[in-house]
Amino acid sequence: MRASNDGKSNHNNGFDYSGWKTEQYNLKRQMILRDHNLTFDPKNLDKTLKLIGGVDISFENGNSNRAIATLIVLSFPDLKIVHEESEQVEMTLPYIAGYLAFREVPHIQRLIENVRNKVPHMMPQVILVDGNGHLHQRGFGSACHLGVVENIPTIGVAKKILMVKGLTDEYIDGLEQQLTRKGECIDIDIDSEKRIGCILKTDNITNVYISPGHRVCLDTAVSIVKRCSLKSIPEPIYQADLISRNHVKKYFKKSKNPRRY
Repeated sequence: MRASNDGKSNHNNGFDYSGWKTEQYNLKRQMILRDHNLTFDPKNLDKTLKLIGGVDISFENGNSNRAIATLIVLSFPDLKIVHEESEQVEMTLPYIAGYLAFREVPHIQRLIENVRNKVPHMMPQVILVDGNGHLHQRGFGSACHLGVVENIPTIGVAKKILMVKGLTDEYIDGLEQQLTRKGECIDIDIDSEKRIGCILKTDNITNVYISPGHRVCLDTAVSIVKRCSLKSIPEPIYQADLISRNHVKKYFKKSKNPRRY
């Protein structure tokens, strides 16, 4: 299944988001797509990467504004949950294609700040974001946005390919057909930029779409996601999604099948 923008529809109801493009551009100028000031060695993850985060937001069924935002922290390399931050949130901004970060990232920021202020020893060294990083209409998805505003290494991991300008169904299908075994990956190139992201085969049928967010290069992003892929979805994102959905069922009683926007 392909996402023409990022799999959602605009619901702006006349909302003026004209300033977001400028703000997004200004933030993008701070984005770093190389390994920079990391607290771990990408060539020695087992000994230097100790804590890895995953974030997700799940919505009440039938309500596109009420949700649970979750940040989980896992130990590495055993990938056991060592800390959780979850919060019931109310979305006050509309969804606009290409600007999802403006709607969701502030809620994730609060969770990160809770960890920084209350349990700083649990601060993750890198965070996996359920969404896109540099693979984005303007090269600055939610993972990039979160990484820049919080000055933390981030990686975007999407479950569906975002069909940005320069990509075609035929091209992506051709890449995916080359992946035959779990753990294989292949670069995504567009005319204006090589290696904008990577397709990783996480099991016999599932692919995820990886792109760097901030302060990590694509190779490091892929190495980390591979090491976290116990299931079809990398464990930090899988657990954040599972926990946020369970909280939705608990706090919003009618939501038997919470939605992920």
